Amino acid sequence: MPKYSATDQKGRYLHWDEFQWQVDSGDDVLAAWCVTKFARMALAKGLPQLQAEGDHYFSYCVPDSLFARLHVIDKMTGGG
Repeated sequence: MPKYSATDQKGRYLHWDEFQWQVDSGDDVLAAWCVTKFARMALAKGLPQLQAEGDHYFSYCVPDSLFARLHVIDKMTGGG
């Protein structure tokens, strides 16, 4: 399923409640979600300082499409 990645084709980071309705007809919804989650895990950055139970810790994913939006926010808040 190479057509599914961390974001949709418009660069949006969709959560499950939105993602499940965007899957192409005929594609397995759960398989597409697994591919998306795997792509997000590959981009994820971990924060071991925020450890939860056992070996689990907080992680976050910043896809490429988000950098442009973050740049706009940075400029609006005085970053030049």
